[in-house]
Amino acid sequence: MLLDRTLAMYGPTAKPARDGLRNVVQRALDGIWGHGDIRPENLNSTATRDAVNANFARIENLAATSDTERSLKSLALQEAELTADERLMMFEQLGASIPLPMLVVLIFWLSMLFLGIGLLSRFNATVCTALLVAAISVAAAIFLILELGEPYRGIMRISDEPLRNALAQIDRP
Repeated sequence: MLLDRTLAMYGPTAKPARDGLRNVVQRALDGIWGHGDIRPENLNSTATRDAVNANFARIENLAATSDTERSLKSLALQEAELTADERLMMFEQLGASIPLPMLVVLIFWLSMLFLGIGLLSRFNATVCTALLVAAISVAAAIFLILELGEPYRGIMRISDEPLRNALAQIDRP
């Protein structure tokens, strides 16, 4: 939306770049969240890269005749570059955030701690309740870590609503 605003301030000669920006956002929305299933690998597909590069070229080719236009063109190029960097960072972070061996060691370690505490304490309702609550808390924490490590899949995932809102705002007069 910032890039579109900057291009809008540039004037009517930036209309092709604004149209290209709209196409890039629409392509990202359709590629990642379209067709009912989420496909985040499309963040760095050849088509997406080509569309982003073409729009970057459109911005570079804007003819700046005044100091204001040169300033706006420079700002638009910076914003386009930041947007492309964010897209690539999102793509690079698609893998699992916690390696499986570390997860296995963590679960084993926690299991041994609970086993040791359970064996060394007297059996009564308070101890059992405390161990149960602690085990549920630890299990929930591990679940949250795993869920947040996969932002496009699972129960808690990134919503497409902000991108849909941005698309609705782009290229408005």
